[in-house]
Amino acid sequence: MKRYIPKIIVTILLVALCLPLNIVISNAASKDAKNVRSAYASVLKKKKYLNNQGDSSKPSFALADLNGDGVSELIISSTDDFLSKKDYFMYKNGKSVTITTPKSDFYPLFGTLYEMPSRGTYAFYRGGPGFDGENGTLVMPYIYYEYKLSKGKIKLVNEFEKREITDRKNRKTNKITKNGKKCSEREFNNVQNSLENEIVFAANTKSNRQMKGVNTVIKKKKTTVKKTTTTKKTIDTWSEINSI
Repeated sequence: MKRYIPKIIVTILLVALCLPLNIVISNAASKDAKNVRSAYASVLKKKKYLNNQGDSSKPSFALADLNGDGVSELIISSTDDFLSKKDYFMYKNGKSVTITTPKSDFYPLFGTLYEMPSRGTYAFYRGGPGFDGENGTLVMPYIYYEYKLSKGKIKLVNEFEKREITDRKNRKTNKITKNGKKCSEREFNNVQNSLENEIVFAANTKSNRQMKGVNTVIKKKKTTVKKTTTTKKTIDTWSEINSI
């Protein structure tokens, strides 16, 4: 039994040493999260983004982790409609900065937004509406536009489309493409299974900001420079030196 005692003591010491470190890390992460929320609060409180009455024709916002790094980005939509113009912001060097979006009339694409942290991306998804194809077929499309946030820019990285085709005899076949080229159903399903969290927008009201924790702006403390005061005794001393 004696030979096991040192090992037990070492284990206890290691655990004891790790506890303060974990606390420090936790506190640091908590502090950084507060700074992120504060940075986004300062953006949401700008007059052009306010929606105090919860009007559906005025700005709404969402917080989402677009690149899977554990830090949320801020998306502000001009209205609650999915076709509305959207502004994107990220946290960098203690403040919120604007994200550059694709210069395309098709962005943001209509559909539902989803986080895909396992792929480090996010996606717009749209299912339907169905339409009539050739020879009396019915075509039902399922589309995923996968975007990646990197170095302050959003880029389209993949476009997946699955067309479920039903013929006159009610027989179904699938036509699947990735970036316009034939794609396996397995790869399509992998993308589909990577959708984790729907990105939901809320009117930019005070109550919604409070609920999301982005209503308080942390005020930076002003650094004060202490003025040095010269005492009468010091002045008298210098006067005596100068008179010599």
